[in-house]
Amino acid sequence: MNAIKVLKSELLAKLRENRDAHRATFAEAMDGYKEKVQTWLEDRLAAAKRGRVPDMIFALPHPIDQTKDYNRAIAMLEMSVEDTIELEEDDFKQYVQDEWSWSRQTSITNSMYTKLK
Repeated sequence: MNAIKVLKSELLAKLRENRDAHRATFAEAMDGYKEKVQTWLEDRLAAAKRGRVPDMIFALPHPIDQTKDYNRAIAMLEMSVEDTIELEEDDFKQYVQDEWSWSRQTSITNSMYTKLK
């Protein structure tokens, strides 16, 4: 099967659900990232106050937010005058199954800072 037709309203609902889940994970990851940064800085400051020369290389990757990709797809659908939308396999994989080209890297990076590890 190469393409299917779906109701625009159902596709929009699924995309919004996926976006909201992504955004919640990103927000949690940002909180975790901020905690790690603060702990790292406090440890280095404490070492400096004790007269030690602290290691100052900070190499934690920043959490990744892909909300714009969801918003773009949602906006395109909202502007469509069609009630049914034809999805190719790759579109279905992204919009419905929430498997984007960036999903793996985003998940790996964000999971470093979430309780979902």
